[in-house]
Amino acid sequence: MTRDRRAMVVVAMVVGASALTAGALVRASQGRQGAATARPLPRMDTPLVVCGADGSLPAPIAPSRETVALAGDSRGFMPCPAGPHAPSHREVRERAALAAAASSADPELRRRAAAAYGRLADPAAVALLKDGALADGALIALLSDPDSRVRREAASAIGDALAGARPEPRNAGSPSAAGPNDIAHGRAALDVRLAKESDADVAAVILETIGRLRYPDDAARNAAEAVLVAASRGEAGRMLGAAKGLEALIRQSPKRPIGVEARSRLREMAVSADAPVRVRRLALLALAAARDDHDLTLVAAGLDGDWQVRRLVALRIDFNRETHRATGARLAQDRVFQVRYEMVGAMARHAATSQQCLPLVAMFDDPEPTVALRAIDLLPDSCPDKRDIVGRLVQWAGEIGRPDSHVRWHRPAHAYQALARIGPDVARGVSEAAEAHPAWQVRAAAAAVSATLKDADRLERLAGDREPNVRTAALDGLRRMASPVAARAAVAALESDDYQLLRAAAITLRGARAADREPAIKALFGALFRVSARLSDTSRDPRVAILERLEELLPADRALEVLPFTGDFDRAVREVATRIITTKAGKTPLPDDLRERYPYQPGRADLAGLPSVATIQMEGGGTITLELLGAEAPLTVARFAELARLGYYDDLTFHRVVPNFVIQGGSPGANEYVGAPRYMRDEVGTVPHLRGAVGISTRGRDTGDAQIFIDLIDLPRLDHDYTVFARVMSGMEVVDRILEGARIARVTVK
Repeated sequence: MTRDRRAMVVVAMVVGASALTAGALVRASQGRQGAATARPLPRMDTPLVVCGADGSLPAPIAPSRETVALAGDSRGFMPCPAGPHAPSHREVRERAALAAAASSADPELRRRAAAAYGRLADPAAVALLKDGALADGALIALLSDPDSRVRREAASAIGDALAGARPEPRNAGSPSAAGPNDIAHGRAALDVRLAKESDADVAAVILETIGRLRYPDDAARNAAEAVLVAASRGEAGRMLGAAKGLEALIRQSPKRPIGVEARSRLREMAVSADAPVRVRRLALLALAAARDDHDLTLVAAGLDGDWQVRRLVALRIDFNRETHRATGARLAQDRVFQVRYEMVGAMARHAATSQQCLPLVAMFDDPEPTVALRAIDLLPDSCPDKRDIVGRLVQWAGEIGRPDSHVRWHRPAHAYQALARIGPDVARGVSEAAEAHPAWQVRAAAAAVSATLKDADRLERLAGDREPNVRTAALDGLRRMASPVAARAAVAALESDDYQLLRAAAITLRGARAADREPAIKALFGALFRVSARLSDTSRDPRVAILERLEELLPADRALEVLPFTGDFDRAVREVATRIITTKAGKTPLPDDLRERYPYQPGRADLAGLPSVATIQMEGGGTITLELLGAEAPLTVARFAELARLGYYDDLTFHRVVPNFVIQGGSPGANEYVGAPRYMRDEVGTVPHLRGAVGISTRGRDTGDAQIFIDLIDLPRLDHDYTVFARVMSGMEVVDRILEGARIARVTVK
């Protein structure tokens, strides 16, 4: 901590009694922008706002497609305490704009108002308390709109508003979470609308929403299940909605036994030639969530013409069951590699119990790299004859030293890590080349192997690597080994500006020895003040981790040193800092004003001229063309387009590749914790996570940092939690074969 900051803390200690003020200290500690990064960034000018000082917007706000989107994105932001608010307050003006849009003659404005109400996650949009009784809110009114698009959006938004997740910030003025009465009121409105709904698409969304409501007990869930089972025998559109509802209902409460009729109907839909392909997929997912591996259903579905259905069967294959073996053997030779990929898991489970490893080893030769790599990764340690296996792994791992291994490093790195388990003495002979490898992913593998081999010396060297991701892997290894050098390496890592590494360093210092505590505290405070000065939303995770470590290590008589952070702009940071002072110093810190930052938002002009197409050009060839969904996720499209035009994504990588799930990229640090400095608000809605959907990665509600992901399969469990802002129009064959570290040459929009 610098001398002037120590002086401010001393003053606060003298002045503070049972109540402390922190607003002035926060303004001092956050008054400058951090060091500029070499990568182009969007503007950072969204101000911190004090209650009553938010008069920059016109009053009233004229409802338009742009202003409605912006009002919904701000989530009824309330930097002020609960109570009456003047018409000049921003949140009051935005709510008025939404109300005007909801009653507009323009159906598109009404549709967008419905989506905005859902994104506000306010149960009052569904049910209002009037004269001691619940009355219909704006969304229930829109559920009867003459336009089917509005009704569809309203039905989905009711589910969002009653989902139970609360928006941030959770201040005194924020709406409360939905209670059982709110859910019952919303459910009753959905039932009434469903009984008279003539549009199949609207009915489908209503049924899905009935399935995904957070019911208070199994009786309510059983009632919803009965409605969905009955609706599943209707036309194709209603059947799809019922299948989505059943999958969501069962997934959310997997311990609840499903009814006999529901089980029978799901088995029937999973194999019915008359059921749409998405219904068959959803039925199998619901059965899997219910742990139903009905033999005849799996055998029949294993012959389905849709590879996603066959993939779901492969996930449930158990070679210990005689009735599964023929289906499993056929799927292991499936023409679609995504099915074979899942069969590797079934074969590995069987090999671990039977010690019959040859079928799994045969998958080493699969022509698709992801399948072969998974076979290497899942090879059990217990295979009886390891000589031939080790010989092949040694041959591949030895390629780490070849001149072209900086490009073709995937199989050598995976073989090297498998050797650490199966032939550790041989793996040691590869570690030197791996430690010096030009690809950081191989050096990170060297750190993981060194932890397995208890090679503390190598881990200590890798903890000083030039690449933060390697240092993170090395710190993790030192921590798991309880190495005496772990604390020293963590203190050194706190000089970094990589958020993932800072978080890992704070975690590594857990339980630090007495001799290491003072250097650790000094380094933790240095990192905390340095990073906080940048006003980056995405610094939340490392700053919370640092404060939690200070909570453990800081003596009680120094608790007030975290006082500046009790008035931080980030709620999570404030909560931990406040807890430290309250528990250690016995004081209740009260900021002199409640300062919040309004969400980062594009300008209205940006929303009025959104691009419709984006192109991702991969290094070395391959183009992915995206359709941008400006009508469904306008703010996300605007943010993505802004970054693309700045060249933000150029030369970044897809750092996370999970076959049969997603590929994720767009991080300047090639990890989960480094992205653009301002959070993006979620824009969930009616667009589902089908194969080829493009979403925004988050680490909790409204925490998108501009990293994108592409769905490799249908992923209904991501619906209503992760924004979909684009779809792959062409180039899915490129997406399917992207490996970890694949580099984006450029992203363009038009």
